[in-house]
Amino acid sequence: MKRIVIMGCSGSGKSTLARALGEALDLPVHHLDAYHWQPGWKEPDFEVFAAQTRELMLGDQWIIDGGYAGHDDDELRFKRADIAILFQQSVWLCLWRVIRRVFQYYGRTRPDMGPGCPEKVDLEFLLFIWNYRKKSWPKILDRVARNKTPVLILKQDPNIPDLVKELRRLSVSAQTSPANPSA
Repeated sequence: MKRIVIMGCSGSGKSTLARALGEALDLPVHHLDAYHWQPGWKEPDFEVFAAQTRELMLGDQWIIDGGYAGHDDDELRFKRADIAILFQQSVWLCLWRVIRRVFQYYGRTRPDMGPGCPEKVDLEFLLFIWNYRKKSWPKILDRVARNKTPVLILKQDPNIPDLVKELRRLSVSAQTSPANPSA
């Protein structure tokens, strides 16, 4: 596994998993929030953000953590990924983690966020989390299916060593499958 997409609701554990897998698999980790949000929580120029993410996706090795599944280059992310790991956590767990994160990083920018974006929460963000399963989740599943991306859905926090073993096993089996002409 050299290219891994990690997606899920805010507070589901994407960034934590991305960091752990990056360390365990020696892969560079890219948190899309750090590319998207400009100082003061400003939206980026769409073309600049698309160019940055396209460059990431064309790399040989990466873990890309985050959503932003609405732009055309997102197809490239799913086409190039060896696997998509999707979190399907409870909305209550996600809300709890986001609230806890606000207290943990209050007045500071967390490591997986763009500079100049101190931790905050507002009603719009809470409603995004509340509606994630209904609005965002189907779109993500559609992108995965349309691009035939192998997928692993996590309904609870993974045991990182076991997940790393499973990813390595899947990588070896994909390399030796009869469908792979280079094996």
